[in-house]
Amino acid sequence: MRQPNDFFSFFLWLSKVVQCTILLFATMATASAKVEFSLPVKCVVGKTCWLVNLVDLDLGKGQIDYLCDRHTYDGHKGIDIAIRDLAAMKVGVPVVAAADGVIRAIRDGMPDQSPSDKFRKNARHLYCGNGAVISHGDGWETQYCHLRKNSLVVKPGSILVRGDKIGLIGHSGMAEFPHLHMSFRYKGSVVDPFLGLDPRGTPNATCGKLAPIWTEAALSALTQSLTVIYNGGFSTERPEISSIRSGLYKAKTLSGDSPSLVFWAEIWWVQKGDKIEISVIGPDGTKLAYYVSEMKKKQARRMVFAGKENPGLSWLSGHYRGVITLTRVSGGRPKTFTFKKSIFVRGLGSAN
Repeated sequence: MRQPNDFFSFFLWLSKVVQCTILLFATMATASAKVEFSLPVKCVVGKTCWLVNLVDLDLGKGQIDYLCDRHTYDGHKGIDIAIRDLAAMKVGVPVVAAADGVIRAIRDGMPDQSPSDKFRKNARHLYCGNGAVISHGDGWETQYCHLRKNSLVVKPGSILVRGDKIGLIGHSGMAEFPHLHMSFRYKGSVVDPFLGLDPRGTPNATCGKLAPIWTEAALSALTQSLTVIYNGGFSTERPEISSIRSGLYKAKTLSGDSPSLVFWAEIWWVQKGDKIEISVIGPDGTKLAYYVSEMKKKQARRMVFAGKENPGLSWLSGHYRGVITLTRVSGGRPKTFTFKKSIFVRGLGSAN
């Protein structure tokens, strides 16, 4: 929270300080089970950001999440909310306080980049990257990691109310992709925000036994399927993952002499047995390319594509459609995930 720069602003600032102080004392007087946290990001979950990793409840070398599944990795002590790519990071996605509190610590100035082997081995104390810790009273605190370099707008001692900006989602520290890692602690122990505390007031680590500490709105947003086809587009060549994750291949039109027409898509959390089908359909309804595959194993993230080389001097002018369908059979019933995209090609002739 910025300091006031005139007499009138001082009173507004002071009233906010008093309000926050009252709220903090109220929080401390409330039973710990009553705590509720809002979404820590200003984005639309399922459209512009996605919950992609959960807390690992297994204290050994295995992984298990609150759903009694494995949407996590060994030793993961928080949740990860990802954005689409580096281009979205550069535009800026705000990270906000999930509840009223006081900033206990911050770090800023670390670069946004993939971690090197040297960093992985020697810099565990910097894995969070740029970030902040908020004390909420009554033993609760939250930590926000991997924020964008020089994006933090708070400092130790800053008093925040729910929704106040902390910084922007970034790619700092031990981050393989731009996302917010958020962890919850109660009296120093990690808490899964979907499981909360048990009746004894200690962190619940039993999968499936839900006692969430989210607000109703946050819980609704964060309990969508973790499997999602979240990104897709067209390219004129075999798509490179590094280019996709930099935010390239976003053209809305292509020239008729493009050497190839390739439709690609990225998926979070494919399961063994999932059937993936991709089609590229021309402006006259002709299916130009088709790809089908059955997943052999569970994967956190998968990129798939299908395409066709230019059949002659020019593509037919018009709109081309890409469609990807993931079909999963669970409990004897099929569930389908679909993603569609179109692009206009300025070619010769017309489908009409």
